[in-house]
Amino acid sequence: MLTRMLVGIDGSNGAANALRWAAGFSKVTGAELVVATATGADATDEVRAAAVNALADWCREVADAAPGITQRVLDGDPRAAIPAAAAEEDAGLVVVGTSGVGWFPAVHLGHVAHYLALHAARPVAVVPPSTHEPVSSRCVLVGVDGSAGSEHALEWAGEVARATGGNVLALHTRVPAVSRLPAGSARVTDPDDAAPRWVGPLADAGIAVTVEVVDGHPASALAARAASDGACLVVVGARGAGGLHDLHIGSVALRLLHHAQLPVVIVPDGRT
Repeated sequence: MLTRMLVGIDGSNGAANALRWAAGFSKVTGAELVVATATGADATDEVRAAAVNALADWCREVADAAPGITQRVLDGDPRAAIPAAAAEEDAGLVVVGTSGVGWFPAVHLGHVAHYLALHAARPVAVVPPSTHEPVSSRCVLVGVDGSAGSEHALEWAGEVARATGGNVLALHTRVPAVSRLPAGSARVTDPDDAAPRWVGPLADAGIAVTVEVVDGHPASALAARAASDGACLVVVGARGAGGLHDLHIGSVALRLLHHAQLPVVIVPDGRT
């Protein structure tokens, strides 16, 4: 269940944006908020004291939206410290931004976000700079393809919908040969397609879920649907039907990180 979230921040605009979004998301989900910053390796007592003060200032800005925030100053590389803290806090979601000044030289927030998306054992929300409004929609858009990764993504999306009283929009894309893709092909809904069966467990649990089938590339279709329908976030599995054992350039999840205008949640296989 999504009862606690951990937000990694570094004082940058991107981190502040992610923190504001997380505060709004915690308000609608009821999840507790843990806000953490990492000081880097071999930090002095003075550096840690400065980080404590800075963290308090950053959290003060969202205190009205998310009262009772737990604050943590972490030692070491944020790429290792944040996942470790998430495990200690039993966080159901790790939240980071995509642009920042960096916890220490050569490791800026964008690098940390991509690293966590690649390697984290828990769901990771990457909040783009274009996300400025507080969370208002309670529609969760999730990409489905029948894979184990898709199943985990659907399960996570269902938990959010249950917590918020919202709904899930499951989008499945068919990728025909380029020569066969009609120009300006319209959205189609195929009741005989496998997609309705994939969302059966959510429907059986009483969660409002809609299935749509479209032609095109999954990342492009998800990004376009998110932009047009005002979902609160986009959810995908870390490994889809293509059998990828890790995210890499060209994968659906990584393309979404670069192009989506909404927070993208990547749910790993075997999530904890």
